[in-house]
Amino acid sequence: RTGKSIGFDMITDSNLLEAIKFNVKNIIYTIPGERTFDADFGVGIRRFLFEMPTPDLASNIKALIIDQMETYAPYIDVNQINVSFSNDTQTLRVMLSYNIPQVNVFDNLEIKVS
Repeated sequence: RTGKSIGFDMITDSNLLEAIKFNVKNIIYTIPGERTFDADFGVGIRRFLFEMPTPDLASNIKALIIDQMETYAPYIDVNQINVSFSNDTQTLRVMLSYNIPQVNVFDNLEIKVS
């Protein structure tokens, strides 16, 4: 049967990368308690937007992201997380660098909350 689909697309590195990026964003944006079946799921990054920006807050956000990735995305290895605040524009920025060892793919994700 050539040329016909049975309803499934081939999983490519690109598809896998997009699915993982979607999952990572979902983990970072979801507010803890938002998912009734798992109240611990999520970082809830927006809730930190109006906190006083301090080095301790940045460290706490990094630790929370690492903990969530280890729990809910164990298939990725987090290489680096940078958290920065802009008082001028009331923006919180997270840069996440990670790799997917099973397919030897590296990726970066930038999240801006304002």
